[in-house]
Amino acid sequence: MNLGKLIRSAGLGIISSLPISCSSLEDAVKDNSRQVKTEEPQTLANRLFDMFPEYLDGSKVTAKMKVPGAKYLAVHIRQKHHVYGFDLLESFKSEYKGISAEKEKEFLKSVVSTNHREVNMVQKEIYETLRELSGYGIRKVWGEGKTNFTNPEDTELLYSYALFCILKDDGIDPLSLSRKEFRELVNEIIYVPGGEMKSAVDRYITLLPGENEILNKNAVNTLYSQDEAKRELLLFKAREDYLLKKIVEYRNENPIVPFTFGAHHCFGDNIVNWNEINPEDKFSLIELTPYSYKELSMPLIF
Repeated sequence: MNLGKLIRSAGLGIISSLPISCSSLEDAVKDNSRQVKTEEPQTLANRLFDMFPEYLDGSKVTAKMKVPGAKYLAVHIRQKHHVYGFDLLESFKSEYKGISAEKEKEFLKSVVSTNHREVNMVQKEIYETLRELSGYGIRKVWGEGKTNFTNPEDTELLYSYALFCILKDDGIDPLSLSRKEFRELVNEIIYVPGGEMKSAVDRYITLLPGENEILNKNAVNTLYSQDEAKRELLLFKAREDYLLKKIVEYRNENPIVPFTFGAHHCFGDNIVNWNEINPEDKFSLIELTPYSYKELSMPLIF
């Protein structure tokens, strides 16, 4: 029986061993293996884990952690994403002190163009991955930075607003453009708002909010912090823990739970801790990485 048939027969909506993508997940896998004392009956989530394909349209499995007795299969789709309102020049200010206004403009144009091309390609591949997953019946996805996706009917409006904000961040006033100029610019960034958002607009998936406004605001306000402990808590741990809690509270009938979060997020240690405290709601984990994603590329994008 293939993955799609198993999902359909169970009345629901994927999975596989490749190098671990970050050290914290590697440590989490070791911790998890030390905690496993006895073999438990195979759950539906872990049957789906075993059947998950290593290669999908747009992405491949780059890490995984199977937990005996898991009720949920967390599928972290690693992403590079646009950071709204983020000052690109400010993030490199130590290297560009005394830069002239003309050089600053050239720098921003170059960095913005390069960053948008990379983000657009990664997000396009996420779109392709979600389109394939939807064919298996997996049609609900949690999105990082998405705090207000409670009404699917608002998706198109929010997507259009995201495109508007991206252009504004680039120093472009969308209202000053002709319709032709606007279309040309938008075509270059059509996936930048997020592959999951574009998938929702095209009705492949339903997008669910992966964090709340307070967590998102705290993360943005911590971007320039020199306090590493604070950054680790507010940029990563608090948001990751929140997502696991929301997934369980949502009680989706499908045990496969995909979510798009930045590639610097590692959910392995969060899941090990969660599973210790919540033995009835344990997670297994798979990481998917888009083919075009470059490790450590543009470190300001988390």
